[in-house]
Amino acid sequence: MPDRPDRTVSHLLSRLADACHGRMAKLTGHRAWLLLVAIIALLISWVSRLPQYHGQEDLPQRIDSQFLTWQAHHPLTPNTEFLKPLEQYQGDELGRVSHLYKTSYRLTMPLLSRLTPLGIWSWIVLPGICGAIFFPIICLLASQLTGDRVTAALFTWAYAACAAGHQFFGEFWLLYGDGVAYLLLAVAALSQRPVVVFLSLFLAAFTDERGVVAGGIIYFLQSSRSGTLETWRLSSLWPRTSVMWATLAACASYLIARIALHLIFGLKNDQSALLTLDVLLHHLRHNIPHHLFGAFETLWILPLLALVAAFAVRNLSWALCFLALLCGAVVCGFVVLDLQRSLAFMFPLLFCSLWALAKEPALTLRRLMTAVLLISLLWCDLHRSLIFGIYLLARDAA
Repeated sequence: MPDRPDRTVSHLLSRLADACHGRMAKLTGHRAWLLLVAIIALLISWVSRLPQYHGQEDLPQRIDSQFLTWQAHHPLTPNTEFLKPLEQYQGDELGRVSHLYKTSYRLTMPLLSRLTPLGIWSWIVLPGICGAIFFPIICLLASQLTGDRVTAALFTWAYAACAAGHQFFGEFWLLYGDGVAYLLLAVAALSQRPVVVFLSLFLAAFTDERGVVAGGIIYFLQSSRSGTLETWRLSSLWPRTSVMWATLAACASYLIARIALHLIFGLKNDQSALLTLDVLLHHLRHNIPHHLFGAFETLWILPLLALVAAFAVRNLSWALCFLALLCGAVVCGFVVLDLQRSLAFMFPLLFCSLWALAKEPALTLRRLMTAVLLISLLWCDLHRSLIFGIYLLARDAA
């Protein structure tokens, strides 16, 4: 008797996935494949979580806008010269000023705003521009790490669908400019030129202090890329390449510059609401598990599989270092109230994961990333935010 065709669900899904991968291989074979992938990623990011731009007509009158404009012209003046004691603020202004007291060393965005004609709108326009550049950069990096353009495209789209991929176009109750830091960190992770790596990390750290922690993860990624998963040892952490030296120099230069700014000009940050019992209880009551999971959503499976891959080849050294970085990133997120935003800075961990999984067959990685992308797109935030966004658009139109 002739063999009956395999009609199991797994076989049908595999055939469907392979057909999709074939079409994607044609897309990624195009000369402008990075541009095409980036455009789709931007659409996914916008549709999955519609940006809330309402209320921006009051932006120039807000206390944070006034302070950031002042800071752009007085970057070396203590913020107490402009801000009043917290007790004199109420409502939204209290929350905004509490944040502003922690921005003394975040000088990259104020200086960029002074160099552009946009003024305070730089905090909205520049992150959006950075988002358009960010997605092709992470796609190119993922392609280099895995050796497969299809996997890189699927990863980029899955990243665009999660909360971290939307930080460039999010709500602007507070003006952060994080999108600029994300782009600088992505450039530092991709580039093999020491000068570019140094400047990118140095400016990212002065955009937000979390950039220094992310710099440590990038250093680990560079150390990993210098060998293979099977041969990586603790001795690999010693800087053996000019890029690794540039990463160390950037982090050290930032810390030295920050100390100098404090000693010479008197700059300092307010330490309230940092690593307090109230902050920890807030996370336990309100942010776990949804904010912890929500930063990267289904992409969290990549670090878990990376650990499995390391243990499979009996590389306990790499696994322990990676696990320490992963736990350290989560702990850093618990130090402050904005857990999800803090975790978004740790996106280089995902590229460490891709590097560890690169030894897997291309077909396996493609199917894995296809499942990750589909689950990310079907996540309830897509429907909830889309419906909420349509409601807001209708309300504003009325």
